[in-house]
Amino acid sequence: MSIGLDGRFDLGLTGAGSGGSGGGCCGGDAGACMCGGGGHGAASETVFRDGTGSSGAPRARARVLAELPDAVVAEYDLTGLTCDNCVRHVTEEFVSLDGVQTVDVRLVVGGVSTVRVKADELLDPTAVAAAVDEAGYVLA
Repeated sequence: MSIGLDGRFDLGLTGAGSGGSGGGCCGGDAGACMCGGGGHGAASETVFRDGTGSSGAPRARARVLAELPDAVVAEYDLTGLTCDNCVRHVTEEFVSLDGVQTVDVRLVVGGVSTVRVKADELLDPTAVAAAVDEAGYVLA
């Protein structure tokens, strides 16, 4: 584990600067919402990008914000979110992970959104990557 110049904890779970295209809502391209869910005004939520390691397996980078007696609070960066419906998809996927207590998404349309998760323990990076992929977005 190391702390990068940007202040993020790098648990060695993602390849720095990994590529990938934005997932976009329901599989659309980044910035092109295709969810048909309506209510596409600007919100305050996060964007994620899909990262893969040298083995090709997806990996998630977590910023650990707090280690509480009964929980860990961490953030994940995503790209491809463009609307409130995108936020709903991401929230539903994170809530479905074992041990998750709360999820808060900060949407940044056309940028990197942030998902703050409070969970019983730090989430498994493979499970996070799978949840983000299932929602149709990309880990940053």
